Amino acid sequence: MSFRLTHAISKLRARDQKSWQERDLPFTARDGRIFISHCALQAALPDEHARYDLVAYRDPTMLLGEFLRLRTTRGLPLWQRYSRPDEAFRTDPLQVYVNRRGFFSLVVRNSIAIDQNERRFVHSHEITSVDMRGDALMASFRIHTVEPGEFSMTRCFLRLESDDQLLEFDATRFDPAENGALRANVEFDGLSDADLIPLRYHLYVRLKDDATGNFIDLRINHLSRLLYQRIHRRFRASSITLPGERVFTLATNPRTTRMGFLIHNQSRYDRQIFRQWMFERLARFGTLFDSLFNRSRKPIALIYEKEAQTAQDNSFALHLHLLTARDVPPFDHAFIIDRDSAQWERVKDQKNVVAKFSLEYWYLLARSDSFLVSSESRFHLAHLYSRPDRANRYLFRKKHYFLQHGVTGLKRVSVFTPGSAIFPDYSVATSRWEKRVLVQAGMKPANVDITGFARWDRLALPPVTPQPVKKILYMPTWRNWLEGQNAEELQQSDYLRTTLEFLTSPELDSLLEQHGAELLFIPHPKAMDLLEAVTGLPKNVRLVSQHEIEFSKLIETTDALITDYSSIVWDFMRATKPVALFEFDKERYDSEVGAFSNAQLNKVKSSLRTAYTSSEMIAHIEDLITGHPESIRQEAEELLELAFMHTDRNNSARVVYALIRRLTSLTTLRDIPTYAQADGGYRKTIQRAVNIYDQAVHPD
Repeated sequence: MSFRLTHAISKLRARDQKSWQERDLPFTARDGRIFISHCALQAALPDEHARYDLVAYRDPTMLLGEFLRLRTTRGLPLWQRYSRPDEAFRTDPLQVYVNRRGFFSLVVRNSIAIDQNERRFVHSHEITSVDMRGDALMASFRIHTVEPGEFSMTRCFLRLESDDQLLEFDATRFDPAENGALRANVEFDGLSDADLIPLRYHLYVRLKDDATGNFIDLRINHLSRLLYQRIHRRFRASSITLPGERVFTLATNPRTTRMGFLIHNQSRYDRQIFRQWMFERLARFGTLFDSLFNRSRKPIALIYEKEAQTAQDNSFALHLHLLTARDVPPFDHAFIIDRDSAQWERVKDQKNVVAKFSLEYWYLLARSDSFLVSSESRFHLAHLYSRPDRANRYLFRKKHYFLQHGVTGLKRVSVFTPGSAIFPDYSVATSRWEKRVLVQAGMKPANVDITGFARWDRLALPPVTPQPVKKILYMPTWRNWLEGQNAEELQQSDYLRTTLEFLTSPELDSLLEQHGAELLFIPHPKAMDLLEAVTGLPKNVRLVSQHEIEFSKLIETTDALITDYSSIVWDFMRATKPVALFEFDKERYDSEVGAFSNAQLNKVKSSLRTAYTSSEMIAHIEDLITGHPESIRQEAEELLELAFMHTDRNNSARVVYALIRRLTSLTTLRDIPTYAQADGGYRKTIQRAVNIYDQAVHPD
């Protein structure tokens, strides 16, 4: 969807619990972008603790509008979260971009003022070295400015990559060059003692315009040619062990020359560095031995699930099918799972099960004829994140056949980001409309196979006689904007407040009690610790952890589903059971996460029961409980035929046939990009900024 501002009409509306209040907000529009100065925004926001919507109307009747919600965190206004010095209010504007889907996205850019118009500060930079020793991070970088004037570096710090909170960690040693050149060596010591949240961080430097006194914060994340080659071809990136079994390491991949930093939980790999190094060397020797003696062998599919920790999704269902298939395919397979997994004891004695980070695991990674088959992205077989090490190098080079975790329809998923390191080579789909969605997301039509999901072959058949709805599952998904928030902030979020308001509603309690029904509430694991401490839930509302259940059994033992944007909705539809959507924050979710759209998908969505408030959701629950079982079953069967192409139990067989058909391509290794190929995106960004600068300075 293309978007073009045709009228300079904008409103800023402050929202309280009862009403909307709108006020004009001046802005300038150029090249499809909206520019709002901090001074204008500061003057328009009298209450820094309120929530605001920014509305830009596309026609003078003010009927067609798009909005972006502006949020404040810990009482800190949005315009101050990125601009500490007062002088920066005049030079760091908020830039609101409109993407291809027509949604606003707000990004605070480094910028300066030219003739009352604000734009991005034009520069290029590169990191020339980065190292970690003990608990210290050391780096060197240089900056080249296109802007006229004299600039000096005044501060260097690590900043948390989060939209909802500010966390900065200053360098303990910052040595700018003394000859006026924008070069510096920086050191962050004592990282193991710092209170750092397990998320992504970036290196920033603050520049000062010596003539005007204005400050500009620049993100430093571009690798030099030599450093890129050192990291991605020699794999000498190190890490720092932090308290609480966490690791501080680099976050980058061969697809890009951008680099950040990452804090994540320790894995067996991090606890056994020397042993893993030995296993990898022995595995390489084993593959060399195979090639020298021309050992014949079948290609092998490496099958795994989320972080190689679970055995209950499409990957495990395909593994079970391959174990019992009458026709032996022309490839072998191994199901890889971590020994620390809660499900290891259940599957360890099955054939073709391999422990993650074992010697056999490394041998399979080192084999040139192995390929990836999974319900998660490629890096879940190692560290989940794209940290530069030998395991992720092997994974990057292998072809990936994506079984999907859920039907892609209600929300956008990060794995389908064209050009990213986790973008799959091939994918399954469940219908023609989903295939069109995946093509819209960047997949080539020839690389999508309509097979259905392997796990649906193992769904229990619905009872011959429809049963009344007595046991309802409520399973909401997570919100990305809550990532990294502490318990106090989560308790104040709309997400938890609305969820608890619904669960503790007297109307819901009375309805469940009257009809002898039960609501099974399974929150996302990231909210489980907080919700376990909640008291006052009605006796007919039961809180259950995801780790305590197996989803196939869960679908079998419950009668209906309530969710929001979770892909489990499609599993219940496939099981011919009624579903309802509770989308109390749909506007914000669509603007920040996004959703797909096509005619058939919209038809499916419109057929689902949807609520936006607790009272509407309770009314839908009453309809399900009191409705006639025959009519509810008929409604579910009609939805099944509308949503899916295959309704039989041959999905796993179709997946195996697709793998056989693509076997030659799947066993061909991908190339590591050259520096010039990986740096293309950065060069385009710089050139675009230079073009905007030239137009601003020389409009004629």
